[in-house]
Amino acid sequence: MAMSKFYYEQDPVKKETIREEYFKTGIVEHLDVLESHLNEYGKGKLYAPSGVTVAGVTGLVYSLQVQFPTSVENRQSLKDHLERVNNLPGVKEWVAKRPQTEH
Repeated sequence: MAMSKFYYEQDPVKKETIREEYFKTGIVEHLDVLESHLNEYGKGKLYAPSGVTVAGVTGLVYSLQVQFPTSVENRQSLKDHLERVNNLPGVKEWVAKRPQTEH
């Protein structure tokens, strides 16, 4: 909920306040859920026992690596997951040659 308020807020001061509050409280709960699913369903490796999923690659990597890169500093299983996904064949090569953008 807080992040949707962040994206739609036009006032830069209010937007920063929403972001700061989310990093103090909201993100902790979301990271707890992500870690729980990773460890429960994917045995700490990937989010699905069957292997790599679109959600595991796009959603999680974008969220944790682009939007909230410092949020996983104290969460080893999420850091390991990001590294594992970034080193998948095809992903690693694409990241190396993709155009550099703001995001």
